[in-house]
Amino acid sequence: MSPINILHVINEWPAGGIQEQVYLLIKHLPKDRFNHFVIGFRQPDGFFFKKYQECGAINIIDENVNYPKMEEVVKQYNIDIVHKQTGGGDCPDYIFRIKDMGVKLVESLHCPRQSSIPIDLVDRIVFTTPYTISKATKEQIYSQKFHSIQYSIDLDSPLVESPKKRAKQDKIVVGRLGRIVQDKRPDVIVKLAEISNNLFGDKIQFKLAGYCPDDNMKAQLLSVVSKLPNLSYEGFVENKYEFWNSLDICINPVWETSFDIVFLEAMACGLPILTWDNSAAKYVVYNAGMIPPEDMYMLFSGLVKLYKDPELCRVLGENGIKQIKEKYSLSNFVKKWSQFYEDIVIK
Repeated sequence: MSPINILHVINEWPAGGIQEQVYLLIKHLPKDRFNHFVIGFRQPDGFFFKKYQECGAINIIDENVNYPKMEEVVKQYNIDIVHKQTGGGDCPDYIFRIKDMGVKLVESLHCPRQSSIPIDLVDRIVFTTPYTISKATKEQIYSQKFHSIQYSIDLDSPLVESPKKRAKQDKIVVGRLGRIVQDKRPDVIVKLAEISNNLFGDKIQFKLAGYCPDDNMKAQLLSVVSKLPNLSYEGFVENKYEFWNSLDICINPVWETSFDIVFLEAMACGLPILTWDNSAAKYVVYNAGMIPPEDMYMLFSGLVKLYKDPELCRVLGENGIKQIKEKYSLSNFVKKWSQFYEDIVIK
């Protein structure tokens, strides 16, 4: 059987959960069975763009979001499967143009908003998180095209084998890593740092890390950081697990979101997680301190409880690692995706 040629169509973020999952596919799927091509990545100097190339993928830059040259790309590289990785919500013109070419079309729904692509045009629909599955329509599920393949963590990364055994101490470090955008609620982390600074001084240190696409937001954040001795902004961090392992607690309050790879990364490093219960966390983070959304008092109280109870942190961290090993293993991820792609081409 000839290798299967897969064209991944992804969005413009230079780093994020979707890009990382595509990277895992390119890196770990058997090289003798799959060839990968990537189109639509509009930051040629982006972190994952380079990672794709390092793993053997061919990157195709197209500044036009409608990808007017899609047919040419499909023909040039003898594409078997076009895999739309942008999460749903739109139906680009190219969908109609390539269907007459006999190419299989796969759509990954990474986000809870519903796709506007007609089901009869899609060969397979993949729900990649527990949250997106929960938002599936009856039409999608009963179309017989529904598949569930969960996100995974790159086990080649230097994950810790067990939670850090933190003795009761005066100083701890808490924070989160992820894009600095409004719906990820960096303002909540800042508010927690302000409250903590007034009550605990520098005993609870806060760290924010991640790419910030908005220059104004970045400038505002840096201004706040300069005034708070217990808050730092690390910017884009290439070695994520080195960052996670520098923390004692992950705090990740977000608006309703499809999923946040932050949860899995922090759990894999044995960190207790404090978050709101209005997000994907309730489907994933069984070790979380689940706080009603927008309740700053309870969120800070939960932080203080974890600060004062290292044994509770250890137990929650162990629960998180157990979830990673049981539900989000890379070996299971690779096996499911390999079989999935092969079944599409064969059938």
